[in-house]
Amino acid sequence: MYASSAKLTAYLADKYGIAKEHGPIIGHGEAPDCSDHTDPGPGWNWAHYIELVQSGGASQLLAGDLAVDTPATIHSASSPQ
Repeated sequence: MYASSAKLTAYLADKYGIAKEHGPIIGHGEAPDCSDHTDPGPGWNWAHYIELVQSGGASQLLAGDLAVDTPATIHSASSPQ
């Protein structure tokens, strides 16, 4: 849900020149005249969402975010071990 919404929001922000940050981008519960709406709600991760909006809807992974357990050496099937 975050990625799909962020992709649409990024497109609209680019099209209409809206800054890709929380403030210009708000939820229904923060909009004027929407006092009966509470979405996206208190559990919405705005920092993550805005990061997705800024990247066009794609998650950004840093090298420190990943851990890969690999052998020290790799041998092909045709080479002697």
